[in-house]
Amino acid sequence: MKKYELCIIGTGNMGEAVLSGVLKKKLFISTEISAIEIDSDKRKLIKKQYGITCSNNFSLIKSSKRILLAVKPQNIDSLLKEIDKYLSRETLILSIAAGKTINDIKKNLTKELPIIRIMPNTPALVGLGVSGICFNDKVTSKQKKDAVKIFKSIGKVLIFSEDKMNNVTAVSGSGPAYVFYFAEALLESAESLGFSKKEAEELVYGTIEGALLLIKKTSSSPSLLREKVTSKGGTTEAALNILDKNKVKNIFKKAIHAAKNRGSQLSGS
Repeated sequence: MKKYELCIIGTGNMGEAVLSGVLKKKLFISTEISAIEIDSDKRKLIKKQYGITCSNNFSLIKSSKRILLAVKPQNIDSLLKEIDKYLSRETLILSIAAGKTINDIKKNLTKELPIIRIMPNTPALVGLGVSGICFNDKVTSKQKKDAVKIFKSIGKVLIFSEDKMNNVTAVSGSGPAYVFYFAEALLESAESLGFSKKEAEELVYGTIEGALLLIKKTSSSPSLLREKVTSKGGTTEAALNILDKNKVKNIFKKAIHAAKNRGSQLSGS
């Protein structure tokens, strides 16, 4: 009988986010979770903070129903070859390695296993992530439901076919960086107008937070809300005219397509 409901391999930012999320949502208790971490200092920290079994011993996998691969994509192939002997045909593999397809994982294993690919994003660190998820044909209905519950503990979950996963990466996986880039530009612009760093942060962060909440709380589309702020001949129109003149929307589309294409290159799809 499996002792652990979930074994997390790699307790970096995202691995720890999932660990924290499932415990906060009470999906599992600490004795039902294990982790494998090669960094000794991080192991001590994880044990102390979460009270789970945390080791650098791969044999923990034999006692685990589900395995979450939360290591860097470049380490996935060697990791899978290392852990293959500990996996049973019932072991569920969950991978959050960006750009690594289900087939990439499958080809490094000697058994036909249920495999789930997930693309979360960094707001998962505060429980507000968005995760795209897809499954191979070995995954049962119950395993699908359980995986969705695990990732709902760190935010929203949307189910896609795997051919959409690089698109998910381009939009939501990389998406927080686009928002941070926009925030950077607003902060630099505010400071160029003579505001102090603190004043600029309060103005910019408050504006972004309020604007996002307004989108969520109203039934209006972003384009309609933009129109409501834009008086003819006014200050907002003057700013937006510059953005339109420089084709900022087209630049964003090109940037996101570039991210999608790079994801396809990395995954060989």
